[in-house]
Amino acid sequence: MLHRWPTVLALACAALTLSDGAAEPGVGVALVVAAAGYVALAALDRRALTWPVVVVLFVGVVALRAFEVPELPVLAVIAVVGSAVVAVRRRERWHLLQVPVGLMGLAVFVVALEVPTAAGAVVVAVGLLGHAAWDAVLWRRDSVISRSFAEWCGVFDAVVAVGLLALVATGY
Repeated sequence: MLHRWPTVLALACAALTLSDGAAEPGVGVALVVAAAGYVALAALDRRALTWPVVVVLFVGVVALRAFEVPELPVLAVIAVVGSAVVAVRRRERWHLLQVPVGLMGLAVFVVALEVPTAAGAVVVAVGLLGHAAWDAVLWRRDSVISRSFAEWCGVFDAVVAVGLLALVATGY
């Protein structure tokens, strides 16, 4: 079980995320954090920094919320700057693919915020399932991000997506 610690941690985090029993599209901030983080990591080209970058982004989102500063513009700037760096450096294909994938994550979250709550939750769930599939690709290729984080993120995204769809289906 110790070698599957990312899966266990992801299940715990997903349970905590879904524990309030509400299908909120705001959970989609995970897509924006992923977009900013993955593009930043592609720009840095240092997979060993995956978990530190994730921690910094998480602490940053918590701090922004504590000061009532919307996190979406800040994370979007990180994603755009990271995208520019990746494009200028012309990294290998898997790094370059982070740019459109990251922009799709941002777009899904923005759309989810603009539609009614249940529809927004479904949009976020579909985005999370797509991101879980992308995590599986990165895990298999052992590229851009650390394998442990690809495992964590893929499991987290898939479980939260299925949980959101279940909450929407049951009317929560």
